[in-house]
Amino acid sequence: MKSVVSGTIHHERQQILIEDGIIQKIGQLSATDIEGATLIETNGELYPGFLDIHIHGGGGADTMDASDEAFQTIAKTHAQHGTTGLFLTTITESIDRMNQVMQSLAPNHVSEGAQILGFHLEGPFISMKRPGAHPVSHIRHGQCKLHNHSVSLWDF
Repeated sequence: MKSVVSGTIHHERQQILIEDGIIQKIGQLSATDIEGATLIETNGELYPGFLDIHIHGGGGADTMDASDEAFQTIAKTHAQHGTTGLFLTTITESIDRMNQVMQSLAPNHVSEGAQILGFHLEGPFISMKRPGAHPVSHIRHGQCKLHNHSVSLWDF
């Protein structure tokens, strides 16, 4: 898919050519660049989107809800505030529960808001001395084998 977004960057009219989700050119585009593209006129300033690597939830939904509905709500809520991509963040839980949360995001998931880029696993391998809001009963000492097994279950 090919799109051209027009707007103002640093007080100058600019266009951004995007092909298959990747920015190809920024500036004054030629007729060839624009040919066949979906044109998006913003009539305003263009700013880069924010990538958030630590999102527990949003809009009343929580990552640990582990459902497409919750993930869509989180993505839509954060997109309204300028986030274009995010990592859903877990809280320390049982290994089975954390794996279930990661597996609940379909590999072909299409977000209706900010793009879900993956997961930020907050726990279970954290300090017992400083657990913060994490339940101590689920904190584990670092185990590469266990971590690698969990990550292998998730095919994003």
